[in-house]
Amino acid sequence: MPEQKFDIIVSNPPYIARDDDHLNHLAFEPRRALIANNHGLSDIETILKNGVNFLSNNGKLFIEHGYNQKQNVQDIFKRYNYKDVVSFKDLTGNYRITKGVRK
Repeated sequence: MPEQKFDIIVSNPPYIARDDDHLNHLAFEPRRALIANNHGLSDIETILKNGVNFLSNNGKLFIEHGYNQKQNVQDIFKRYNYKDVVSFKDLTGNYRITKGVRK
């Protein structure tokens, strides 16, 4: 177990699927900063699975994700026993951030 715990963790991991058409518009971004396995969810799952070990009691974890991943990300939060899971919209009206609280 880590010695230090955090009240808030914020992450913007790779979350784009390898075959996503949006990659064509991101020519100047490094691919490894964008692409994740399992339809773009593998890095998110790793962070949420391990995040509870780094959060203080009632610590919050915020994660950025794709516009169409809200439900999958919420399901992953719940799978790892986070509470108060809620998603937030970006300025274009798409759900792009989800928060969970460590039980």
